[in-house]
Amino acid sequence: MKHLDAPLIFTGQTVSLDGKPVSEVKFRNDDKRIVATSNAEGNYSFELPKGFEYTETIIDDGKNNMNGIAITISKDGFEDSKMLADPSKAPRHAVIEMRAHIVVTGLVINNYDQSLEGVVVTDMKSKVSTTSGSNGEFEIASTQYHILKIEKPGYGTINYALIDLINKPATVVMQVAKDVKVSGSVQNAKSEPLSGINIVVKGTTSGTITDQSGKFIIQADEDATLVFSFVGYKSQMVKISELDKSTVIIMQDEVYDILFPATTENKPADSPPPLPKQPKKGAEVFSIVENLPSYSGGSLDQLGRDIQVEVANILKLTQDRGVVKVGFTVSAEGKVVNPHVLESSNSKILDDSALKIVQKLDNWSPGVQRGIPVNVNLSLPVKFE
Repeated sequence: MKHLDAPLIFTGQTVSLDGKPVSEVKFRNDDKRIVATSNAEGNYSFELPKGFEYTETIIDDGKNNMNGIAITISKDGFEDSKMLADPSKAPRHAVIEMRAHIVVTGLVINNYDQSLEGVVVTDMKSKVSTTSGSNGEFEIASTQYHILKIEKPGYGTINYALIDLINKPATVVMQVAKDVKVSGSVQNAKSEPLSGINIVVKGTTSGTITDQSGKFIIQADEDATLVFSFVGYKSQMVKISELDKSTVIIMQDEVYDILFPATTENKPADSPPPLPKQPKKGAEVFSIVENLPSYSGGSLDQLGRDIQVEVANILKLTQDRGVVKVGFTVSAEGKVVNPHVLESSNSKILDDSALKIVQKLDNWSPGVQRGIPVNVNLSLPVKFE
């Protein structure tokens, strides 16, 4: 057992996936004692006192092992989750999205609008399964953000993501295809395996993600092209015909340019075109790239104004003029990490000042991929004019 060296404060809000407050959410420590409950507005606030006894918990998020105090978050009708707090980084403030338990009903048909019997529908997390009846209909208990695996011999497998579905009928199209099953692995430039990489069949919303070892298996049309993507990395497109078991896809770091004012150019230059709209008898499963970091102080215009306030003070102290392009990382905690000069102004005063300005801009919401905060590399020009 360990003891806290100082009080640890927790504050924040519990909300549903559509942003509405969720009340009566219970927070328990590792011995199951309730330490707090969210109020009618979903707000919570509690303190673990100095000397508080706890068992250190290790959680593997697929990339790093994190040590700290685990707080269990629960409410009837919602999936339990855990919040891990590092005692050395108090206080902790977090908005917690609660994933509701839902009942999914659906109809499975083939490419000719004929009902399909005997299609197995499985919740990939809970492993609960059901089978479509003679009319092609099914019903299964699941949870928001879970993935349903829908399969039948001789037909392509569909992974159906339950993101915004709340007790709404789901019509799933099961299409006959010349499917082949391929496998491989994904690594970064340091030859480290990458988990959670989105792999989408180009032109569709069907796909999969890599496991904790960076490996994947996907079934798709033999003429299809796969799109590999993740926030913070350059997207890649690879033909299925080019893949075999020994194939290793190398993902290169992506640096996203921040432009003023905001334009459509603020997206990865190498990203593939957007996916088609959800088909009439289908459902969106996987998207190419999800949410980039956003400046919590407001819009990009607000970010520009905050920078110019600092620039104005510097211009009073020097006659140097120029533009410094600064690269930095917005961490999964929303903090600015590793600011560095990408393009110098040829003035040490301006270069150093630009780094200090960017370091102060620590009010960010982190990038998100499949609901998980991730590190994302950004760059922005600081103009001393």
